[in-house]
Amino acid sequence: MKNISLFLLLSILVFSAAVSCGSSKEDEAYMAELLQSDIFAADPAVIHDCIGENGKTTLRWNVPKARKVEVHVGSAEGNLFTISGSEGSKETGYWVRDGMKFVLVDGDSGEELAIISVKVLCGK
Repeated sequence: MKNISLFLLLSILVFSAAVSCGSSKEDEAYMAELLQSDIFAADPAVIHDCIGENGKTTLRWNVPKARKVEVHVGSAEGNLFTISGSEGSKETGYWVRDGMKFVLVDGDSGEELAIISVKVLCGK
């Protein structure tokens, strides 16, 4: 019985490792298609943590030249997600949809600083 349990445990671990290796290669392929930036990022940008068809991620930014930044959803005029100092991060809820864009805007000048997008892979 002990040998069977050990065999099952090892089989599960090997299967899990194989599945995660496959999805990371898949994730890398999706990353190449996403809008990315050196000063603004989604972590993860390829989202597997979902409820229904929506996922969540954490947005991070670092813009030393800005005093205040805003993060908007969809476009620079889209819904305001957060206002912050030049460096920060904020987790979204489970409302992020596949292909959603986030826009980092200078809070003083209104200048668009960066645009990023995410891939949501629910159930994959």
